[in-house]
Amino acid sequence: VNKKVKPNKTHLMHVVLWGRWYGVKPLGKLIDHQDGDGFNCQRDNLRLATTQQNTVNSRTRRQNQSGFKGVHFDGRHQRYQAMMRINGRLEHIGCFANPEDAAFAFNLCAIAIHKEYARLNDVPASQEAIDVVGVNKRLMALSSR
Repeated sequence: VNKKVKPNKTHLMHVVLWGRWYGVKPLGKLIDHQDGDGFNCQRDNLRLATTQQNTVNSRTRRQNQSGFKGVHFDGRHQRYQAMMRINGRLEHIGCFANPEDAAFAFNLCAIAIHKEYARLNDVPASQEAIDVVGVNKRLMALSSR
């Protein structure tokens, strides 16, 4: 099933296991860890993904100051902005008084656009976020592409 293993080459565990279970992965696809834990190579935690899908499923960056994925503080307006990259373009979701509302708005858009590959923020539901995202017709139109 796998090509001959080269003795002095580093082999990634999830790639080796994928090859044993399913054969060679298709060109242009990556093997994604659904839970984001690179050490969890259980069969039900691995899936094929495009580069974009794999990026969407990435964790919040260390230098993130808001503590939430897709949220930053806009010092000029003194509000928290929720933003998301969609098809290579940075799209504005909305501005919010607190980071939790912005994070929830990001979650709503992430689910609509990225489906099962979306990495969500751990925040409670917010009616303000639901209202802002609900009226953002342009952003929701992008989710249908």
